[in-house]
Amino acid sequence: MRYYRITQSFDPKITGGQDFIKEFINGGGLNNPKGLGNLPQGECILIDPIVPVHVVNNGARLNDFHITGGPLGNRFLISENLKRKFSEFREELFQFFPVPIIQGEKKIEGYWVTHILQYDPNQIDFKKSQFFYQKSRKISKPFYPPKFENSEEKRIFEGWESFQDFSENELTYLDSLTAINPKIKISNPYPIIAFRRVGINDLIVKEEVMKIFEEERFIGLEYWPLEIPDEEWYGPNGLRKQFYK
Repeated sequence: MRYYRITQSFDPKITGGQDFIKEFINGGGLNNPKGLGNLPQGECILIDPIVPVHVVNNGARLNDFHITGGPLGNRFLISENLKRKFSEFREELFQFFPVPIIQGEKKIEGYWVTHILQYDPNQIDFKKSQFFYQKSRKISKPFYPPKFENSEEKRIFEGWESFQDFSENELTYLDSLTAINPKIKISNPYPIIAFRRVGINDLIVKEEVMKIFEEERFIGLEYWPLEIPDEEWYGPNGLRKQFYK
C-alpha cells in the first residue's frame, strides 16, 4: 500500500501568482483562551472558538486546500467539497469550523478550518523507518555571538514509546528529529492519518483516497509520495517535477 502526503500547491498557475493571505483580523489575540490558534490540536473543542477573518489578496485564487498559518498554526483551510470527503473517509479525525473570508469587498462563504482530534503515531512502523537527528551544542559559552558544534545522524527506534522517550529526554530546543523515510504499518486501518512530533505535519492518505481526490479534481492539492525524502522531492532537480510540471 502506498501513501501520500497532502501538500499545498504553490504553482503560480494554481495560486494566482501571489501570496494568499493579506492579513488576519479578530483572531482572539495570543492570550485569548477562546482563540482557535490557542486551543491544542489532539483534543476536542467544546466551545465556540474565535476564528480570525481571512483577508485574501485580490488576484489570489481560492482553491480547495490551503495551509492557514498565522494565528491558526498548522491547520488547513478547505472547501465545502473537500470537507465532505474528509468526513466521508474519517469523520472522527476532524472538527471543522467555518472561516469568514473577505476578498476585496466580497464576503466568501463555504470554507472551513480543520482541527485534528487525534494523532496516529502508533501507525508508524518505527523499526522500518529512518529519522534524521540534528544535534547542536554551544561550545563557546563566554563569548558572543555563541559558537555551536553540530552533528547529524540517522536513527531508527523500536517504537513510539522509545521515540517519545528520546524526544523528551535527549532533544533540546536546538535539536531536530525528522522522519526521512517513514513506513506505515501494514495493519493500519485508517484511510487518512495525521502525525505530530515526528517532523511530518501533512495529512497522509492511502493511494485509493488520493485517486478519488484526483477524480474529484480538487484544486490546490499536491500528492507527495511518502517514501520520497524532502531532498529528493524538492529542489531544481527534484522528483516533484516528474509529477507537477
